[in-house]
Amino acid sequence: MLKNIYILEDDITISLCLQIYLKSLNYNIVGTNTKAEDALKEIPKLNVDLIICDIILDGQMDGCTFSK
Repeated sequence: MLKNIYILEDDITISLCLQIYLKSLNYNIVGTNTKAEDALKEIPKLNVDLIICDIILDGQMDGCTFSK
């Protein structure tokens, strides 16, 4: 079962709501970020099972490009 989730979302309210909801379901939030460029540097250092990614993000890279 997936346990470790990373959230890539530039809307802080949505990110916090996702974190609260997922934690209530006993998932671990191993990281969050608002920019794909920063997430690409951070994720390889973490044990991530699933990434929840917004499509439209702050920064130069969008969520679709990040996912590729």
